[in-house]
Amino acid sequence: MSKGGYHSRSPEELREYLSGLKKKDKKRNWIQILILVDILILMFVLYFVFKNMNPGSGTTLKTSNHINLNELELYYTRSRESEPDSISYFLFFKNNDNRDTKISGNDIRGIFRLETDKNLKCFEKELNLPVKMVRKNSSDFFHFSFLTSEMKSMPESCREGLAKNPGRGSIYNFFPGPKSSVSSVLTIMNKNMKSEMKIENEKW
Repeated sequence: MSKGGYHSRSPEELREYLSGLKKKDKKRNWIQILILVDILILMFVLYFVFKNMNPGSGTTLKTSNHINLNELELYYTRSRESEPDSISYFLFFKNNDNRDTKISGNDIRGIFRLETDKNLKCFEKELNLPVKMVRKNSSDFFHFSFLTSEMKSMPESCREGLAKNPGRGSIYNFFPGPKSSVSSVLTIMNKNMKSEMKIENEKW
């Protein structure tokens, strides 16, 4: 009989040895899966905390179509950052001329309204446009906002269309929810023209 550490396994011992290796591999795979799940949960929690601390981040900026008013190009946007009890917008004026242009509420009127896809008027208010001097080849803006409490006096279909997901600042905000049936429309008028800008899928 030769000396040394080699031991010839019987077929039964070999099967037990291979079975033990398979069990170790399965256990290792389960550990890796659990680690991956833990990492995903941690990333989700961190993202949830970030969204709570920065509710406006990562949201898409809603912008209307552009219109022309003489030498000015106009459009409006829905603000990403609004107070809990109000909704903010910005009306932009872009002067494409080589001369400064003065804007006055006496020269143009701006009327903001909310309406459903069935043309039901939910809300309407005329804007108090200030006097502005838009420098040549530059842009300026006008900020306006509305209280969310205005929704209380709107028709039920308007309130339902404008309603955000329940639990603002909660887990529900990770899901976009159904598309709103309400759009905002900003009408600009002067002596010679009347044009409309629109943002669809509004949520207040």
